[in-house]
Amino acid sequence: MNFDITPFYEKKVTVLKKNFPIKIVESSIYVFIEDFYFYLDETTNEYIIYIKPKEKKNINSQYNLEFQNELINQMNHHLRNKENLEVKNMILSKILLTNKYESHNN
Repeated sequence: MNFDITPFYEKKVTVLKKNFPIKIVESSIYVFIEDFYFYLDETTNEYIIYIKPKEKKNINSQYNLEFQNELINQMNHHLRNKENLEVKNMILSKILLTNKYESHNN
């Protein structure tokens, strides 16, 4: 059985795949999951996000702007983590080596 649920959603937001990977879109959706239902679909070039509030409230342009800001926030967070990964790994390696050395000397 094929059932199209998209008509039940009140807002449709599209995100270009070339601008944001799916990981970033999903992380952004998660921030709003307490207040909204989401249905995620995709085409060749974009992700389509259907949104419906869990409570009776009107979805206005403010939510769209907040979602766009969250996409940028998540992308920034992802990029900073990626940049810092090498430093984090070096620190962790040094800690583990130090602990290994100390445990052998005791």
